[in-house]
Amino acid sequence: MTAITHFPEPLQERIRRPKNRGKLTQLDSAETQLGLLGAGNGEGKAYLLVAPDSGLVQKARFLAYGRLQTIAALDLFCEAAVEKNVLELNGLKASELAASCDGLEPSDFDFLPPIIDDLAEALPTMTVEEPVEDKPGAYKRKEKNEMNESDLEWLPLGAPQKIAKLQIVIDEVIPERTEYKAKQVELYNVQRDLTVQLKFSEDVSSSHRPLVVGFLQSAMRADIHPEIIVEDVT
Repeated sequence: MTAITHFPEPLQERIRRPKNRGKLTQLDSAETQLGLLGAGNGEGKAYLLVAPDSGLVQKARFLAYGRLQTIAALDLFCEAAVEKNVLELNGLKASELAASCDGLEPSDFDFLPPIIDDLAEALPTMTVEEPVEDKPGAYKRKEKNEMNESDLEWLPLGAPQKIAKLQIVIDEVIPERTEYKAKQVELYNVQRDLTVQLKFSEDVSSSHRPLVVGFLQSAMRADIHPEIIVEDVT
């Protein structure tokens, strides 16, 4: 396996801090009332939340099992898939995806077409999980007329926009308030709009992690939304 340090810096960054890593579940389908699709092979698995009326991808996540380049390739695929119809994902060109990240080659996406085909094949039988709004502990987003100013600025944003805003806070706070670098803290997921999940690299002391979580939660509440909760899911 090629060491990550042998790759160009943009590819190293994609591998270390992918924007779309994670798993989507039936609970996500129930909470969003979107259909869930998933397909994979020995290199990784892609998960999609899809609007049942239009077939448009609303959210995409992945888990990677193979080469380091696969992490970046699946991350770019998930990024490109949002707002596209599942049946049109086979139109994504490996050459264009590779060109968006220095260090990737079109051949790094050779594993992807069978995954895309399986996702498209599953679309006609896709179902939406029953809503869980009335169950104890279930999350229900506020109606627009119930939202305050902070809600209106944050809740309607798409996942990529939320991630970008949260990443800015991480990039500023970690080097400013800790002895660590921002790349040692991974923004793993955003759940139910206001729960921010982080993963720490192994060289971040376990005794320091609660303090880092506290710094980030304080900053995110001040800069983004006063009800954000930050969790360590390492």
